Amino acid sequence: MNEIRSHKCPSCGGNLSINVEKQIYYCPFCGSTYDYEYFREDQMHELCETYLSRGEFSAAIDAYNYLLQKNPHDFLALRGTVLAAARMNGMKDIRKTDFRGFTYNSKLVENAVENSSAEDKDYFVEFARILREMYELSKLHKECEALAVEKKRADTRLGVTNANLGEHHFADAEGNTHDPLVTFIFLCVVTGIFALSTIFAILYVILNATYVDDATPMIILAIIGALVTGGFAWATFRIVYPIVQSSENYKARLKKINAEISEITRKLEDMENDIHARESKVKHDCLLFFKEDEKRQE
Repeated sequence: MNEIRSHKCPSCGGNLSINVEKQIYYCPFCGSTYDYEYFREDQMHELCETYLSRGEFSAAIDAYNYLLQKNPHDFLALRGTVLAAARMNGMKDIRKTDFRGFTYNSKLVENAVENSSAEDKDYFVEFARILREMYELSKLHKECEALAVEKKRADTRLGVTNANLGEHHFADAEGNTHDPLVTFIFLCVVTGIFALSTIFAILYVILNATYVDDATPMIILAIIGALVTGGFAWATFRIVYPIVQSSENYKARLKKINAEISEITRKLEDMENDIHARESKVKHDCLLFFKEDEKRQE
């Protein structure tokens, strides 16, 4: 009997588990079962605390439910149910400084608030509010982490686009790179000069054909000018212009990515500031609630 009351199996010495539906304790190791009546209420509370401290939250909730069937307003059972619903091993866990990954069973907490007595109502309402705030902070942390990942991806795209843009720049003998747009404009000007020179040469030959004995030099000059103009025009629009188009496209992408990064950075800063402010308040509320809980346990 003493072994049963200490929640140890008399047959094998293993820890007993609880089956609320059948209202029995059973040994998962050897299969032995024992009736609830072997345990007094204070020992049930002790068992619940043991489950809670070991992180066996489902077993703790089942055990607390058994106590609440006898007394729906049992403060310790309601308090323990809320702790188990928040996956806390004890009230000390409410003072944790990091709320990342926090989650809880809001339905169990709501039931605890509804079933609490009038004198305990404010306590459980405040407990539920704090857990709700902790959960909201957890969601904010997730959103912040998602934004950080998004920013990292955007930074990667920015680096790749910058590298691609660099490949579309021209390098001089000293290794300095230049925007292809400058080269394109320069070639357009040179092509225009040669084109004008060629036109003037042709007009000169036409207008002075009757007065010049030998127009061959001017004709040759006009032909050379036309060939040079054609060569510059071909190089400008068939080689340089496509590079300029690609370069401008990459510039547009860079502008878009930089704007995206700026927006993400702004959101991250706003969210981090919000998290910091809310965390400070919640930590303060948790500390006050922890002290209030200590007073109730005295």
